[in-house]
Formats: sequence, C-alpha cells, structure tokens
Amino acid sequence: MNRDRVLRVVHQYLVENNYGVAALALEEDVQFDKDSTMPSGELLRLLDEHAELTANRKVEATEDLSQLEQKGDGRYCNTLALELSKVHAGSIVSVDACGPDAVVTGAADKTIRLTKVEHLVDGFPALAISDSGDSSHSSGGSHHSAMMSASAPVLSVRCHPVHPHIVASSDMAGGVTVSNSAKSGETLFQAHNHKKYVVHVRWSPGGRFLASACYDHTVCVWDTAVTDNGQTFTAKLIHTLSFKGAVESIAFRPSNAAGAGAKADGDGCGKQEMEAGAVLVVAVREDNRLHFVSLPDGAQSDLNMNMLGDDFVSFSALHVSYSPCGRFVLASSDRDRLLLFSTESRKLVRTFYGASSDIYSQPKHCWHPSGLYIYATNQDNSILVWEVASQRVVERLTGHTGTVRDLILAGSDVLISCSFDKTVRIWKDVPVA
Repeated sequence: MNRDRVLRVVHQYLVENNYGVAALALEEDVQFDKDSTMPSGELLRLLDEHAELTANRKVEATEDLSQLEQKGDGRYCNTLALELSKVHAGSIVSVDACGPDAVVTGAADKTIRLTKVEHLVDGFPALAISDSGDSSHSSGGSHHSAMMSASAPVLSVRCHPVHPHIVASSDMAGGVTVSNSAKSGETLFQAHNHKKYVVHVRWSPGGRFLASACYDHTVCVWDTAVTDNGQTFTAKLIHTLSFKGAVESIAFRPSNAAGAGAKADGDGCGKQEMEAGAVLVVAVREDNRLHFVSLPDGAQSDLNMNMLGDDFVSFSALHVSYSPCGRFVLASSDRDRLLLFSTESRKLVRTFYGASSDIYSQPKHCWHPSGLYIYATNQDNSILVWEVASQRVVERLTGHTGTVRDLILAGSDVLISCSFDKTVRIWKDVPVA
C-alpha cells in the first residue's frame, strides 16, 4: 500500500469517527489527495481482511515456529565504535570483513581497498572516529594498505570464507574477478560471462562455489578450488542460469543448516570438499517467486511469495538472506517491508514494517548470528534493528549522511556498514546500563 493511500484511509477513519481536530491536524501536516470515491469504513475493512488472512495462515501452519518466538536478549550492535573516512574517492558500494583484522571495500571509483583495523573482532574502544587524511587512528587502529584497481565501478566484494585474503568482486561492466589481497591485488581469476551490471558475488559457506548475479537475467556458478596454501585458485563454470527479470540478489544457505551437505570446521565454515548439497536462493525483479538452486547439479525449485498463491506481481524482492539456522529466508522488498519465509512450508511466517523502500531503492539487511535480531537499511540513511520475536524496531543506528549500500556482520558483535557518504562505519554491541 502506498503512502498516499495510507493517509487517505487514516483521514477517512478520523472524519467518520468524529476525530475532527486530528483530521485537520493531519491535513495541515501532510499534503495528500482526498479520495471521495473510497468506500466507507476502508480502514476497518482492511483490518478485517488482514485478520482473516492471518488466521488462515496460522491454521495452515504445521511446523514448529518457536524459534522465531524466542525473546531477544538485548545484545545487538547499538553503538558506533569506529568510522573510516576517505577510504575511497568515490561512493562505497560494498563491504566485507577480511579476516579478524581487516575490512575490504569496493567503490564507484573503480578501486577495491583493504583497510587494516586492529582488534576488529576481539574488541576495540567504542566511539573512536577516524577523519584524518589517511584515515589512520591511534585508538581505533585503522590503516589503509592494498589497493586493487578494477575496469569499472565495483558493485560487490566478498572474501573467501576459508582463505579471506582471496577476494571476489564484480563490476558494472559485467566482470567477475578473484584477487589475492596478500599480493597487492594479484588477479587469480577473471570472467566476463555477463552482459550487464553484476550486482552480487557470493561464496558458498565452505568456499567451493562462487556465484554471481546480474541484471542480464542470469546467475553464473563456478566450481572452484584453492591450493598451495591459498596461493593458487582455479574455477570452472558449471551453470549459467536464466530468469525472467534482472537478478537482484543471491544468498547461500548456511553450512550448519540441516541437510546443507557441509559440516562445520573450526571457523564455522563447511569444508570445501564436503559442499555437495549447497543451496542458493535467487531473487528476481518483477517476479513473485524466490528460486532455489541445488548445487552442484543445478536443480531448481521455487517459493511463491504471494500469500494467496496467485502469480500477480505486486512487489519485488530486492535482497535476500538465510537465517543463521538456515530454516528461513528473509526478503527486503520494494514496498516498505521485509518478509520472512519458511523454507520448509514455503509460507510467509513474519512481516517486518518500519523501513521505507520503493522500486528505486537498494535495500540491504543481515542477521544477528543469534537469529534474534535483524539489521536493515532505511531510505533516511539509518540502519534499523528489529527484534524477530516481537517484530518491533528496537534500535535506529544513525550517522551516515548518504544511502547505506551494504551491511555485513563480523564475528558475533560487530556490524559493518558502508555508504554513498564515502565512509565505513563499524558498530559494536555495548551493553546498556
């Protein structure tokens, strides 16, 4: 429902129930067109319809959703710990944690930068702001090092989950590149299978598979191998998957998910040789279905995001991720809400409101490792934090002055964000007295 209609419905309810002062205050505060053709009692009708749909959904639910009802423990990233400024000359589009003491960023200035951050995961002092010319800071301990050049503006960067010095990136020219950040960005692999913007690159949990998502309606998947103590990288293209619209987002199921086909090693990543059975979820613009791809065979299935099971496209999923347990998939939509689906029943189980988004936005989100909280970007440049159980926004992280373009978790209590304001912000979980 668009904002104008919301305002019209609320205004009608106020007028029909003799809340004249409140109706006049709304008219003075916000400009909107009144709709004299709208049936009377529209708000009550919508609430009744929602109650009926929700009741039907609860009756149909046969799986155990108690995991989603676990109350939050109050431990989530809530405090700015470090700001990295002047990392790039252009807007920063993507960010990832590169091991326990570095951050990798990709930007519109056609560069990828590796920034050393001492004690990134094991805890550095909060509220250390770095704004000097070289972005170094004594207490925060940040220092820029390797720079890798790209042939076009960089849209996505992700570090290998087992060998974090190996960095995959994608760009606006349709390229996918794998570089060795430990050797000044030495190119290990490069592919030009795509014809338009490659908006996402993602590694499977153990690093065996590398996938890319493109606006040319395709997803490419490579079967990769890392040898010689992480110095040699090889990749073989095994799938080029076609969809009916621009591919906006992809995500691999976590290695600890039941039946994921990979056992966890000491770092929580599935060992590469055990990754037969990986699953990739794909979100496509102007498509009411999420698509699931099993690897390595490429078998596909889908999930209809419409509650009534019809094929009408009323919204698009612009970003997707799996919950830490792998049982649920979260989708950021272009209609002011995030939707949570069960991968077992293929049903909608939660809806999160509070963030603004439209067809022109590029929303991003990520999970707290506990599964109790969700972080998501908002069009006012803030980051919202929801408690999953109550579906309430419990925190709003502010400070970025441009669109927040990426979010990533490092460890259990570090949130990293990057923005068109050319900064990277690192947020920590600081207990509130």
